Parts: sequence; C-alpha cells; structure tokens
Amino acid sequence: MRAFINGCRNVVGLDGCHLKGKYGGCLLSATALDGQNGLVPLGIMVCKNECVENWFLFLKHLKPRLDEHHVQEINFISDRQKGLRDAVHTLFPTSPHRFRFRHMYQNFKSHFKGSKLHTMVELVLLDYCFLQYQRFETILNLVSHVVSWFDGKASHQKHLLRP
Repeated sequence: MRAFINGCRNVVGLDGCHLKGKYGGCLLSATALDGQNGLVPLGIMVCKNECVENWFLFLKHLKPRLDEHHVQEINFISDRQKGLRDAVHTLFPTSPHRFRFRHMYQNFKSHFKGSKLHTMVELVLLDYCFLQYQRFETILNLVSHVVSWFDGKASHQKHLLRP
C-alpha cells in the first residue's frame, strides 16, 4: 500500500471474476496505476458471489488505506455491476466513478462498420494524453453521425472518453 500512497495515480480499478473449479466463488480485486502505467495490486477478496454486500465489505476494508492517498478524491473505474456501483457510491460519495469503455465499444463496432474508424477509436482509448483525445474529437467532428452516437450514449451513462 505504500506504493499506492506514495507513487500511484488517484485512479483505482475495481473488477471481479468468477472462479471455476472445485470450490468456485468470485475474486474481487482493486488495482491502481503507477507513474509508468504499471499495475499495482491494492487488494483482493475471495467470496461466494459478486453482490452489493461483498463489494461493500471489500471496499469498507480498503477505504482506510485509500483515504491515505495524497490526493483526496479517488477516481474509480469498473464495469457496470449494480452492486459495485452502489457500494462505491455509499462509501465514496464524492469520488467520481467511471465505467470501462469496452462494452460501449463493442456496441460501437456493431453499429459502425469500417476498420479505419475502429482503429482510430482504439488508438485514442489506449493513449493517456489529452492532446490525442482533442485530435480525435476534431476528426470525429468531421463525421457528425459518429459524434451524435457517442453523445447519445454519454447522456445516460458515464464513460472514459469524456474528461
């Protein structure tokens, strides 16, 4: 946790995966990015299933350490699990909670055919530089129907494209 407190960005990724095998269950995890975009594990929890109670318990135990970060507001990134959204909102009411772009990007690919446009969106998503995002937005403004599609999706859900 010292690595997170002293050298990581104030972004925490939350995810859960289902365990297969003899015992089953679910593995909840929290990770952060260091200054060189390397993953830093913050905590894991093995539980029976992915539900609001388990996410709440996991984040409740992680909260005191996250509060030690030198930046007061922690940004959370996760998938759209309902229990996870509720737990983050309850324990960190002032922290922004963004959602992974992956699911929206899959819908985008099925709606807009053309590998050049897909490649352009992928390059912007993989870039951490805000200037690259501004270039992408300039190009997309030339293709107004793509911008209106993204804006329509953004009106009812948060995602990573909008700063």
